[in-house]
Amino acid sequence: MHSGMHACIGILYMRSIGSSLCLLLLLLLGAQPSAQAQSSIGVVSASEGQGSVRRGGQTLKLKAGLIIVEGDEIRTEANGAVTVQTNGRDQIELGNSTSLSVATENRLVGAEIKAKLLSGIVRSAIDTRAQSIEVITANADVNADSGTYDTSYYTGILRPGFGACAQFTEVAALSDAAVVTSIVSHSAAPTTVPAGYATVVACDTSPLSPAPLMVTGVRTLNRRNTTTSAGIAGILTYFFGPGSGVGELQAVSGTVISPQF
Repeated sequence: MHSGMHACIGILYMRSIGSSLCLLLLLLLGAQPSAQAQSSIGVVSASEGQGSVRRGGQTLKLKAGLIIVEGDEIRTEANGAVTVQTNGRDQIELGNSTSLSVATENRLVGAEIKAKLLSGIVRSAIDTRAQSIEVITANADVNADSGTYDTSYYTGILRPGFGACAQFTEVAALSDAAVVTSIVSHSAAPTTVPAGYATVVACDTSPLSPAPLMVTGVRTLNRRNTTTSAGIAGILTYFFGPGSGVGELQAVSGTVISPQF
């Protein structure tokens, strides 16, 4: 009887250990879903000046080596710049005073990085056709499967020839072509911007016909600073052409000075 009692105690002890192990396993599993649910986009390969990453309710310091995950909002200050190396070997480079959030979307072939540009300027450099980068602003969608292109978005600044419009997306295709579509225009036909050309989406209008980058004054990213391709010497002005329908823009000769951020 004495040995039988020891056997019963041993069985109860083993059951207790088993229950504890199960409980511990459940606790561990319960602590991981939030981390696993946020899939990795890439890693910060270079960072200058000040910047931060908002992740849920946290604010992380922007620095080289930081893993960027889906849903992160990356921000650079007036003296800041950052380059994100994606898992697909592509690059997303933010200029100064820029804010964007990142996500991914799986496709039949490769994946697509979706970057929502809230303000500022970003350079998309695509290394492989297995992945594309799509930049979305409040009034435009920019997409490419290869090459390099700059997208800038700003509001609150009036430009000659655009009337009361103060919302602009500028796209400069530096190598290969980018496809630009207005997401608020009633006639949202996509516009292909060849390498060396640029376009502008003003408020709720369709993208302007692409023009050579060096005469548009469209801003591009030079290291961490925003620059214009033609500055004061720019010779392209966009305005509402005579006889055009409401919201239609035409390009004509003129002079334009692109405002800085």
